[in-house]
Amino acid sequence: MYESRQPFQKKKRTSSSQAKGVVQRAVGFEVEVKNWRTWKPRDDQSFFEGLLRRGISYRKPHNARDVLMKSKGYELTADRPSSESVPEFVTDAFQETDDGEQKLQRTFQSIVELVDHMHQDAQKHPNSLNDLRHYEYAGDLRKPFTMIDAENVPDLHPQATVGVHLTKMSNLMEISGNHSPSQKAHSRFTRIADVHDPPAYQEKDSMTSAFPKALKALESFKKKHISEPNWEPSEELKNLFAYMIHYLECPMVNFQSYPKSYFPIMARTDFAMTFKLMPPEEVFMFSENDGELFVKLFEHVNFSPPCGTKMEMHQQVFQKGIRQGQPTASCHEINGLNRAAWVRNIALGRDMMTQDDYPGKRNQGRQFETMGAWYKYDRLGDWRIPAPVLELRRIQFTRDIKELPLIAHDVFNTIRELNKEPSQWIR
Repeated sequence: MYESRQPFQKKKRTSSSQAKGVVQRAVGFEVEVKNWRTWKPRDDQSFFEGLLRRGISYRKPHNARDVLMKSKGYELTADRPSSESVPEFVTDAFQETDDGEQKLQRTFQSIVELVDHMHQDAQKHPNSLNDLRHYEYAGDLRKPFTMIDAENVPDLHPQATVGVHLTKMSNLMEISGNHSPSQKAHSRFTRIADVHDPPAYQEKDSMTSAFPKALKALESFKKKHISEPNWEPSEELKNLFAYMIHYLECPMVNFQSYPKSYFPIMARTDFAMTFKLMPPEEVFMFSENDGELFVKLFEHVNFSPPCGTKMEMHQQVFQKGIRQGQPTASCHEINGLNRAAWVRNIALGRDMMTQDDYPGKRNQGRQFETMGAWYKYDRLGDWRIPAPVLELRRIQFTRDIKELPLIAHDVFNTIRELNKEPSQWIR
């Protein structure tokens, strides 16, 4: 097991202010149409449209992240969750302003109209595939001879990429884990109502209980390890601690698919950078002595994974293994990262649950290429307050095309409300 107790040479990374495509204060969406498929000619040469429609041997799925069409406010791309490619709409990032909200509404209305037209056309011609050239009015085609199987009622699965102030992390987790029909806007953040297997409810419980666990552990930690009677943890520490508790519990709960899907609120800014968003005195306190005190903090947590399993800090983060691809795939071990090492190295400036810093075999590290991989912050408000970038992976899905803009609107406005600038954020 790998647990560095020695200082290491930190890799040089582009600063957040210099990074290409720096995320600004904005909310962006991805909407995958789960039960549609995209196709392209099997060879580079062009085929007659009729052959491509009828002859499955003449076509093949698109590559992951192929851009099929660029339109105002979004791109239509191809995703590859398995051996098949599905259409996915990737929107611009909408600024958290009234103007941004209007752009969001226009963009999602355009997406809804395109999806509806494609579905209606497919129903009229059930033995044919939709030729994307018939929808050139919607945007600039980037892949000629793209065909889409759009006959099924579209199963729309949205996700969102957001920046949230660290002190609001527990609020976001509470919203994401708490399905409340009386708060329709908040219920958009969870699929719990539509999922009836035990891991979904254990995941929900982990999101809603992490913050109380953090407070209780901090009280115990303070009594045992802090000599200063007036020391009080900052709101940033409380929220980061709660988020990391949930992150450690997730692999014990939801390990039925690929690792990226383990985390309902997935970090896109690595945890080492998020750690530095705490007050400087806490950063210093928990990073000295090789991060020993930060590890001790987690030893006071009463974790609650399924079946009452006691979670020890020396055990592997992915103790139950991982799957590659679909839930039916066989589970295999992924070694090299134990819980104490992950926590300790975050305090030392290194998030080991990322592809660049994973300590195990390279092919295992590739499992984490999208986790914390952006190495940059969002910037909130006029004060440009740094905030971690997150991917919300449990947003409500729908087969009602007209509901999609409402889901996006509620998510956008909930994040906008969380990110208002209370005076206590300014130090």
